[in-house]
Amino acid sequence: MNFRNFIEYQQFGFNNITLAFFGTIVFGLILCWGLWKQKRAIESTNSSKSVAVLACAYFIAHYFAFSVYGYRQHCLAMILNGLIGFLFLVIYVTAVRTPDYGKWKKWHLVFLLLIPLMALVPNLNISLSQC
Repeated sequence: MNFRNFIEYQQFGFNNITLAFFGTIVFGLILCWGLWKQKRAIESTNSSKSVAVLACAYFIAHYFAFSVYGYRQHCLAMILNGLIGFLFLVIYVTAVRTPDYGKWKKWHLVFLLLIPLMALVPNLNISLSQC
């Protein structure tokens, strides 16, 4: 995909799209910082009791599906925001390795279906943008 196809490039200037793009980047970095601190807290206490592991599995799939949605909509902000799923994946793997990890392992795989479904849905406006 060419960089010139992205909405942010086509409508660059002092407008809502550019301000939303930079806001997404700033708040995404703040979220990444918090997630990194969460990972370090799990490692230092060797406990996953403070982490909702099932929600973490959902957010992994949600952010990756959001990245696919952004790619199909030619929106760079959505793609970059979707990469936050990698940090949720790191937290998930760190939490699963602790001795007090819960019993929801099979249900976590259900959320992985969101990613291929986003790639296969013919009308994206029905699936995600109405949320």
